[in-house]
Amino acid sequence: MRRARCEVCGTQRPFRRALGWGTFFAVCCTLGGWLLALPFYPLRCTQCGRTWEEHAASEKPASAGRPRTVGDWSSFDWIGMIVFGALMLALVVALFSGGFR
Repeated sequence: MRRARCEVCGTQRPFRRALGWGTFFAVCCTLGGWLLALPFYPLRCTQCGRTWEEHAASEKPASAGRPRTVGDWSSFDWIGMIVFGALMLALVVALFSGGFR
């Protein structure tokens, strides 16, 4: 667990991943496949629930008007793009191999 000063709480608190019943049911429904997604859950303050990224962003200078670049992507952005790319690749392969008749 990371410890940092949370600006909302005003105290030094640990940040950890919040696992709840939704995670439990997702793991059960996917027969354990959802366990691969757990490292990508955001770290949250144990008191107020603020994410680690929100905490880190509050310490950086404001970047108003600056466009988002690939370096700004979170782990969920990367996973989404990889899944989207894999689905598009599967669709193209299925179309050119005569899979959709």
